[in-house]
Amino acid sequence: RYASRLVEGLEQASSGLAIPEGAHRLALSGFGVLDNLVVEPMVRTEPAAGELEIAVHASGLNFRDVLRALGMLRDHEKAIGIRDHRDVTFGFECAGIVTRVGDGVTRYRPGDRVMALSTARLASHVTVHERYVAPMPRDSSFDEAATVPLAFLTAWYGLERLAKLRPGERVLIHAAAGGVGQAAVAIAKAAGVEIFATASRSKHAFLQSLGVKHVYDSRSTAFAAEILRDTAGRGVDVVLNSLNQEFIPTSVEALARGGRFVEIGKIGIWSAERFAEARPDATYLPFDIGEDERRSPGLIAGLLAELLPRFESGGLAPLPHEAFPLSEAVRAFRFMQQAKHLGKVVIELPPQAIDTAI
Repeated sequence: RYASRLVEGLEQASSGLAIPEGAHRLALSGFGVLDNLVVEPMVRTEPAAGELEIAVHASGLNFRDVLRALGMLRDHEKAIGIRDHRDVTFGFECAGIVTRVGDGVTRYRPGDRVMALSTARLASHVTVHERYVAPMPRDSSFDEAATVPLAFLTAWYGLERLAKLRPGERVLIHAAAGGVGQAAVAIAKAAGVEIFATASRSKHAFLQSLGVKHVYDSRSTAFAAEILRDTAGRGVDVVLNSLNQEFIPTSVEALARGGRFVEIGKIGIWSAERFAEARPDATYLPFDIGEDERRSPGLIAGLLAELLPRFESGGLAPLPHEAFPLSEAVRAFRFMQQAKHLGKVVIELPPQAIDTAI
């Protein structure tokens, strides 16, 4: 039998995660459930040559953070040194204030408002090489700036660098109401591309309010037949895919002859051989921007240089977002896990964490 019960410690649990004094980071006490998230003390790292330290005001949450907490990426991430829960870090992007700079750093100085892309960004202080740092978009808040780095770099790299979108083409953007999806919609609109999108039904009106005319149910594989119907059997020129299982072959069906399939998923994705067997006429473009940066240092700096002028000109803007304090990180992770968000989920660092004093 199931019944509601009062249990010891309920009041403490409802108050959220305890935040220690001084520098700290979000960590994990064990894989499997989001309630294992904890905030633990950390040691600030002195910036080396070419590096700078940022006091973080806001950090963008990504679905990969959720998958890490649940232990669903353990096999995939062994190659980058994550072998148990103690190796896990969270956060891939942040916005804050520069506190210290290392030798040779001339573009930034203490007090500058910046955003950054790298690992372990969900912490009160982060030390990062200046090549992964950019000025915050003019007039944006810290929360807004934290929505920019990973979503826009992923979408820009996939659609512009790899797929080479051309005006007048058609693109299918899966999970278009999420962070990367919203960035992809903005980039596709600026490129003069006809957008086809999937999302849960509750988010269709939101996408249509942005001018996306072709919106389909992301929980059903019927979208492929519907897209072929709406394009007179031709399909789309580019697919930006983040879905898995039976949605992959269905997405392949919606791809026009000679099209490009951009894969940003991590779990259950196709191999290049399997894609070539199914669609020898099309191009398969799976990528992980972090792994590509390790193979080609400077990639991210180049992408940031391409994107920033578009924010300054007003051609692109930070994403809609939902913000949670760090003490409510479990609720933020669960909110993203349940796909309730539109745009990004942002975690705000508490006031004592953003003190710029050394």
